[in-house]
Amino acid sequence: MNNHRGHFLAGRQPTRRRLISIAGVLLWSVILMIGSVQAAPLGTAFTYQGQLQKNDSPFTGTCNFQFSLWDAVSGGSQIESTLTQTGVTVSNGLFTVTLDFGTGVFTGDARWLQIAVQCSGDSGYTTLSPRQALIAAPYALGLWPGAQVIGSVIDASLLVQNTAAGGFGYGVFVRTDSTSSGAAGVMGYAAANSGTTYGIYGKSNSPNGTGVYGIHQASSGSTPGIHGVTNSTSNDAVAILGEVPFSSLPGAISIAVRGLNEGTGGTGIGVWGSHDGGGWGVYGTSVSGVGVYGHTTATSGTTYGVVGESTSTSGSGVRGVATATSGTTYGVVGKSISSDGYGGYFENTSDGIALYAEGNGNGRNKAALRVNNTNTSQGMAAYFTNNSGFHTAHFYNAQSGNVLYLQGSNTGTGDFITAVNNAETNKLFRVTSTGQAQSDVGFSTPAADFAEMLPAVSGLEPGDVLVIGADGKLASSTQPYQATVVGVYSTRPGFIGGQPVDGNLEGHIPLAVVGIVPVKVSTENGPIQPGDLLVASATPGHAMRAGTNPPQGTVIGKALEGLDDGTGVIRMLVVLQ
Repeated sequence: MNNHRGHFLAGRQPTRRRLISIAGVLLWSVILMIGSVQAAPLGTAFTYQGQLQKNDSPFTGTCNFQFSLWDAVSGGSQIESTLTQTGVTVSNGLFTVTLDFGTGVFTGDARWLQIAVQCSGDSGYTTLSPRQALIAAPYALGLWPGAQVIGSVIDASLLVQNTAAGGFGYGVFVRTDSTSSGAAGVMGYAAANSGTTYGIYGKSNSPNGTGVYGIHQASSGSTPGIHGVTNSTSNDAVAILGEVPFSSLPGAISIAVRGLNEGTGGTGIGVWGSHDGGGWGVYGTSVSGVGVYGHTTATSGTTYGVVGESTSTSGSGVRGVATATSGTTYGVVGKSISSDGYGGYFENTSDGIALYAEGNGNGRNKAALRVNNTNTSQGMAAYFTNNSGFHTAHFYNAQSGNVLYLQGSNTGTGDFITAVNNAETNKLFRVTSTGQAQSDVGFSTPAADFAEMLPAVSGLEPGDVLVIGADGKLASSTQPYQATVVGVYSTRPGFIGGQPVDGNLEGHIPLAVVGIVPVKVSTENGPIQPGDLLVASATPGHAMRAGTNPPQGTVIGKALEGLDDGTGVIRMLVVLQ
């Protein structure tokens, strides 16, 4: 069969059927549902019906068809893959098939359908010519007021795209002039309970463009320019997401989400985010600028540049992330020029976190949280208050670095630390700018001796009886009643003299000079009783009972514990005689 012609069934009249000699066309069905009956989503498949003739006569039999979609009547490029329908029944020339080219093929651009057929006895497919233009049904050209677009698809139910590369091009521009309370220019609602879902998602590739732009022109009532709501319990759910997918041009300011309120009274809010799940009311991220920037120009009253509020036990009122690898970037910036205002205000009324800062910076200048006060008179960078019986501040370092680092200016005379009571004028504890520690009531420690760092030979151990060697270094005692004895190697001194603030003294050990210290002892001069004077023994590094009238300069202390036989360690009160 080499003389096939495809015909399109244009429609049916009550009394006759009209056939047109063209290869085929798309058949759209429009069903108007009235009442409470809800139809299933249509999907992307459609029905195609045509008539096949051989030698100008309707054909009856079984055929195979190939359908392909093109962007031109001849030549051009094919859209998506070819669809093959095998074993299609053709009765008196008429056949009906269902075609599905998937999503994203009918976006408003012209499309042509090409058909190839192979029937019984044919050695191959015969391509019918010409391709047939697919035209839209009338109501597919626009949406009437109140129209709904409802679908169960993986991609967007409704896609609006602006590909302009310059100017103020908007992907979606929606405006409301209603003065009624609760009116909204755009309201996005994501009802999914999991996955990454967005109430409103706007994206613009233009340097001056806006992904989503909302205007609030009402003079009263609660009428946000953009209002986003998500009921998703997933941590990835976002009510409103703004993204600037490029670095700002020199001198330009790229803003992902911008809220402006120019009202002069009431509680005016530029951007308001609320999340009752385990997420964020407002989430800002930037690779070269500001994730969230709040600015209030009021000169009086209680005004806030940024307000973050979370009622979740695991949520955050405001979270800002700056992912830039260089430059001055801010996750969250709040600014207020009012003397009673706040640049940023964070509150958590539940058992959660009001302000959470997390960073990956290297060094003190790239801290996760940095506070700066430019007032040169009595400005204070941070002020913490606490209304509970728990600690006001907790500092924790999970690695080997310092927990708290304090730094003063080169010319500053202020204290590093000042501790006062409620009267504030009564200073209880100070660490001065020179590093000196002062206390109103003294110092206490569970350690019981005071030691001095002195050079020593290697191989010594805590508790050893020490002497001064010929080279001036501390060494272990080796003789009974050794006159060069100076004390004992301190085990855990409560205070160490001669120790630098930073680093350790190599080749130095702490010599106990005052207090109580553990000491190695031997009973070679008889059992030791509490109260006995102790001197060096023949056992290296050990003390023994001094006995009656020990030589002057040989006593190192008085035993506080006894030892009946052998060697051991007892506590001794350091008393050099």
